[in-house]
Amino acid sequence: MAAATSVTKTGESAIRGGIMQFWSCNLVTTAITSAGQQVDTVTIPGTLSGDVAFVNARAPIIGIIFQGASVTATDVVSVYSISNWVTNLATSAQVLDICIIKKGKGADTTSA
Repeated sequence: MAAATSVTKTGESAIRGGIMQFWSCNLVTTAITSAGQQVDTVTIPGTLSGDVAFVNARAPIIGIIFQGASVTATDVVSVYSISNWVTNLATSAQVLDICIIKKGKGADTTSA
């Protein structure tokens, strides 16, 4: 398990029912075993349980598939990845983009 560095807010936009925030970070994953799963953490200030998180790698990474992200605690986003190789993967560095959707309190999120 690794923690991200250089976490930077790159933008924010108001959307119906909340706010969408855009973040980038550098993540160096530790070695992933063959067909193994890994969970890495990113500290993003202001995230709360119930916020929605999406993750995208800026460049393809051979052998690693990002399954998704979720807010697992206040200020903590967990990023889930797996290896689809039959051999162990060495440590790799990547830049990730993370989108957080913060739901507004009492906001109308269901009507058109």
